[in-house]
Amino acid sequence: MIRQYTWHDWYLRHTDVVETPEDMKLGDVGRRMHVDHCIEALRVSLMCQADTTPLFIIKDPESSLGERADFSSHHKCRNFEKIRRWNEENQSG
Repeated sequence: MIRQYTWHDWYLRHTDVVETPEDMKLGDVGRRMHVDHCIEALRVSLMCQADTTPLFIIKDPESSLGERADFSSHHKCRNFEKIRRWNEENQSG
């Protein structure tokens, strides 16, 4: 929804490629309220599930900054398929 809000004009012009969700047809205020809710949900998720794995900086004279980030740190990811299945099995209505 955030991407569609940001690129609203593109999505309106390309309805043959991507169907416009009903929430994006609510008018300026409705769209803004929905996107504000999406941003708040992302903020809460980032704050509550923050990854504190250290990100190491390596000196690299060939880099334009003289250093670069090492993204090879091990992270423990959640199994999104299990989360999706649980959500389907436990939704109400």
